[in-house]
Amino acid sequence: MKTGEVLFIPADDVAKVLTVKDCLKRCEDTFRWVGEGKVDQLSPKGLWWGPPDGPYGWGHALSFPAYIEPLKIVGVKWLGAYRLNRKRGLPPVTAIDIINDAETGMPISILDGTSITAMRTAGHAGVGAKYLARKDSKVITIIGCGLEGRTHLMMMNEIFKIEQVRAFDIVEEAKFRFKEEMSEQLNLNIVPTDSAREAVKGADVICMVTTAKEPLVMEEWIEPGAHVCATTGFMDLDPNCAISFDKWVVGYYGRDLEWIEGEEVGKMSPDSFPYTKKDIYADLSTEIILGKKPSRQSDKERTIMTHLGMPAFDAAVAALVYEKAKEKGIGTVLKVF
Repeated sequence: MKTGEVLFIPADDVAKVLTVKDCLKRCEDTFRWVGEGKVDQLSPKGLWWGPPDGPYGWGHALSFPAYIEPLKIVGVKWLGAYRLNRKRGLPPVTAIDIINDAETGMPISILDGTSITAMRTAGHAGVGAKYLARKDSKVITIIGCGLEGRTHLMMMNEIFKIEQVRAFDIVEEAKFRFKEEMSEQLNLNIVPTDSAREAVKGADVICMVTTAKEPLVMEEWIEPGAHVCATTGFMDLDPNCAISFDKWVVGYYGRDLEWIEGEEVGKMSPDSFPYTKKDIYADLSTEIILGKKPSRQSDKERTIMTHLGMPAFDAAVAALVYEKAKEKGIGTVLKVF
């Protein structure tokens, strides 16, 4: 790469180089680097406009900046979102990632951030499941059959020997399309269900990946031994899980307390809820992964991990894609200055 050149990596090229296995490892490494103090990042900074109950939801844009010392890169994701964008034929979330060489400050790559976000979100949920779910988990439930439902199933398939997948979505055609596409891709037994309650009955791992603003799954439906990947926190999940489960784990205190007791309450989490930070058992980054607290201790425990993502994942996984794209000669070189 010459001065002023950046490697542009669109979604199709991201898919060619970013494997589930590599993403899972990079996400686990990133949790560890954060816990070891090798990452400098800011909680996402956002702009919000329009009424929350507008026809397409609440419009917002977020910036996710992070410096990853072990990778010698600094990166930022710029994300725009309308929760109900599909009403006008658009995705709810779109993003662009930019990474710079930390030693020179020079930009080196511009990447599709939407596909990276979907995979890294599944990646940090996967790390949580690796530490907190039962090792013999075999029944996986996907609530929300969109892009992240697909990447979450791909990630869980990397970790567990899956015997059955339960799929539920409030849009009928979405769950049947999910069954058709993912059965073919992963060769799994996928069963669409008529309700969320039916989908979680007897499930070992439950992935909540919807855009709902109200709980679709209630605490009393979830059986002993289950683990829940609560990708949007308690927007689409009964918040009583936080106080009734044996272990509530967050990804990283420095990020997750923002939506538990900070400025993101009411935006990235419900306006009112029964839990406080005292209900948190541990975080992955500084406690569980570093061996300061045990993870699952019994097959009977109900566990839940909530994490709304942090800039470190976007920068670290974007750097992984850049590394792999360069190795394979994939992407387009752009002269930007």
